Amino acid sequence: MELRSLKNIADSLAWAATHYPNQIAVAEPKSNRQSSHLSYRTITFQELQQRSLQIAAGVRQSGVVPGDKISLMVPPGIDFVSWVFGLFKAEATVILIDPGMGKKNMARCLAEANPDGLAGIALAQAIRWAMRRKLPNCKKNFTVGKRWVPLGQATQNYFKSQLNGIPSFAATLKAAATFSAESPAAIIFTTGSTGPPKGVLYRHRHFIEQTAQIRDYFAIKPGGADVSGFPLFALFNAGMATSTIFPRMDATRPAQIVPEDFLDAVRQFSANQSFGSPALWNTVARYCEQKGIRMPGLRRVLTAGAPVPEHVLKRVRNCIAEDGEVHTPYGATESLPVACTESRQVIDGTWNETKLGRGICVGKRWPQMNWKVIEISDTPLNEMDQVKILKSGQVGELIVFGPVVTDCYVTRTDAN
Repeated sequence: MELRSLKNIADSLAWAATHYPNQIAVAEPKSNRQSSHLSYRTITFQELQQRSLQIAAGVRQSGVVPGDKISLMVPPGIDFVSWVFGLFKAEATVILIDPGMGKKNMARCLAEANPDGLAGIALAQAIRWAMRRKLPNCKKNFTVGKRWVPLGQATQNYFKSQLNGIPSFAATLKAAATFSAESPAAIIFTTGSTGPPKGVLYRHRHFIEQTAQIRDYFAIKPGGADVSGFPLFALFNAGMATSTIFPRMDATRPAQIVPEDFLDAVRQFSANQSFGSPALWNTVARYCEQKGIRMPGLRRVLTAGAPVPEHVLKRVRNCIAEDGEVHTPYGATESLPVACTESRQVIDGTWNETKLGRGICVGKRWPQMNWKVIEISDTPLNEMDQVKILKSGQVGELIVFGPVVTDCYVTRTDAN
C-alpha cells in the first residue's frame, strides 16, 4: 500500500482489513491474573474496520459533523482504538490529552480545547458534567462502556444498530469532496515539561507521513505483533498491519508495570516488537536480569519520551534477541521523529561523551528531516533571514523542517 496516497489515516485500517482480515488488530487483558497467564480479548482487523464504521455512522447520525472537535477519554484497549478510527472516519477532530499530566492540567487542557463533545467512559462523563460551565460547547457526548451515570448517549448498541446504515454512510464519505489530507485529524497536547501544555494540531497528512516513515526506517513488515505501552502507537501499527498488544498496566505509571504481565503478553502473542517508555523498560529489563530471562523472539524495541541511560540500554539488549535492536527515537509532540540512534552507538561510543558532561546523544538526523543549529534567541524568529546559523561544535538551538512537522498550536496560540 502506498500510504502517502491516502487522504484519511483511517483508510490504512481499511487496507489492513482487506489484506489481513483475520489477523489480530488489538488485544487487551480482560481479567486479573488467575493462573500462569492472563486472558485477553481480541479483535481482528476486519472486525475493527466494521466496528469503527459503526461508530462513525452512529456519531454522524447523532449530530456530529465534519470538523467537530470530540475529546476522547477512553483507557488503552479495543474501545480506544475503535473510537480513534471511528472518529477519524466521521471526519471529526479527536482531542487527546495524556492523563499522566495530572488532573489539574487535564482539566485546563480540556477547557482550552473547547470541545464540541466528549466520547469517554462514565467517569470521564461525570468529570465533563462537573466542568460543564467551562465547556459551553460540549453538547455531543457519548458514553463508552458501562453507563452508570445518565450522562452522554449510551453507545453499546451502535455496534448492532448501525449495520444497515454503513453502506449509505460509506457512500457519503466517498462523495465528500471537501475532505483532504490537509483536514484536521487530532489535537494532541504537549506534556507541559517546558511550559504550560499546548494543543498541537495534527492533520491527516502528518499521521500518514509518520506511519510511512516509521515503517520504512525500521523495515517493519506486515504480520508482526507489538506489545505497546503507548496507546496512540496502535494508529501506526494498523497502517503497517501489525498487531497491537496492550499489556496489563496503568498507562500513567509505566514504571509500576508488573514485569510478569509484560512477559506474558510477549509470549502469548509471539511479539517481535515493543514500544515503551524508558521507565517501563527499566522495570521489565531489571526483572529479566534478576531472573535470567530472555525474550528471543523480541527483535525490535523502541523507547522514547525521556533520556535513556546506558545501563537501561544494556539491560534491554540482554533480555531480547541476541541480534535484536534497541532504538531511541527523538522528537517532540510538535515534530516526531527528528532523530534516532541504536543502542550499540550509545554503548560503544557516545556514552563516554555523556559521562564528560556533553549531554545525551539523540542520534543522527531522521532521513526525511532537515535541521540547522542556530544561535539561541529569546525573541520570535519570523523569517529565516533573522536566523544565525552556527558552525559545527557551537552550542545553540535546533530548528527542524520536514513533512512530519506540525503547523500550529490551537491553544496557547501566542506560542505559535
